[in-house]
Amino acid sequence: MMTRVGRGMRAAAVAAVFGLAVTACESPVPGSPTAGEDQFEYAAQQAFDQAVSALASRPVMRYTSTVAGATDEKISIAVTKSGSVYGTSNVDGRKMTLAVLGGKLYVRTDKKAWGQLGAKPSEAKEFANRFVVTDPEDVGFDPGTLLTPQKVADRLKDEATTEPGEERAPSPPSSTEPQLSRGKVERLKLDDGTEVYRVPVGDYTADVTVSKPHTLVSTNVPLGQTGSDPLVPSGARTSFDDVGENQLRTLFKSLSNAVKGLRNAGVLVPNFQLRQGSGKLDCAVGGKCTAKVKVSNSYPSGAELPVTQFDVKLNVTMVATGLGTKRCSDSAGMRPNSSISMSCSANFNLAPSYTPRSYPVRATWAISAMAKYKPQVAKLRAAVDRELDELLDEI
Repeated sequence: MMTRVGRGMRAAAVAAVFGLAVTACESPVPGSPTAGEDQFEYAAQQAFDQAVSALASRPVMRYTSTVAGATDEKISIAVTKSGSVYGTSNVDGRKMTLAVLGGKLYVRTDKKAWGQLGAKPSEAKEFANRFVVTDPEDVGFDPGTLLTPQKVADRLKDEATTEPGEERAPSPPSSTEPQLSRGKVERLKLDDGTEVYRVPVGDYTADVTVSKPHTLVSTNVPLGQTGSDPLVPSGARTSFDDVGENQLRTLFKSLSNAVKGLRNAGVLVPNFQLRQGSGKLDCAVGGKCTAKVKVSNSYPSGAELPVTQFDVKLNVTMVATGLGTKRCSDSAGMRPNSSISMSCSANFNLAPSYTPRSYPVRATWAISAMAKYKPQVAKLRAAVDRELDELLDEI
């Protein structure tokens, strides 16, 4: 018998820092230039260049997004320059908390959402409302790697060198400054009164403040997507906000609290296989029966997900003719790519008899395993404290 534990996660509600649908009304500013288009577009490009450069140098940035046409769906996530992440997502009815600590993506959500995301029922129950280490490729979202301020700036620069409808070039042109793809630059006034240049960026746009210092307001360039099946479609807009001192302290308090919940985190492991050998059932005089089975696991070598051990559980049901049903269980920890022997016993109550009697006994069993990761919590907490001190010196 072979039990397959873990499945690739197909639907991460988090794949989401992709877009803030600008619900604010916007309108062309009266008196927008109708002549001197070259000067107007040059001014817009300069504003874009300066805003992107400013973004790249930010120590931490908050991205707030809503999915176009969905009033209750929102993603709010903060990312530091080193890739530490904390935020929440509510997409397709799935509420999630995301954290990246020590370079690993942790996702926390409820049992129903884990089931919708591809976890088996036993996994979904175990994972419910706890942080689970997850491969960004399975989530379809990689905020720690792709949403640092520098990486987002690089993404915008890269997209700005692409003509609409053209595949993005593998590397930027030799010029140190991105050249905007030719398209109509608009000057708009947002509902809050902010005047922006809406600048073409490849197939997308970015809003940049007209006033100095120029800053990015929003973009519909897809951000944070990874894997072959990003689950949140492109086309919405993502807004950008600086993080002040009080917000930074709140952010790192959330990260510090998250660390406390990582002492024995679950891991969603695609392609993990649990195997059992031929089981053995021994029954002794007096009614004690013992089931034994050898269990092994196969964990792909080079797998990026961290697994400290697999928590394995054996459940056995024994049925004896005329004596009823007994159940027993065993649990153990197993290292990746190893094997162990598991056993459990049950006692049947035998009625007194002056002549030997036999009772046929049949046993069935099921084995399951949960991948676990036990990080060095003290080191993670020290790293969080150290990063907070460094960022406080920069903002």
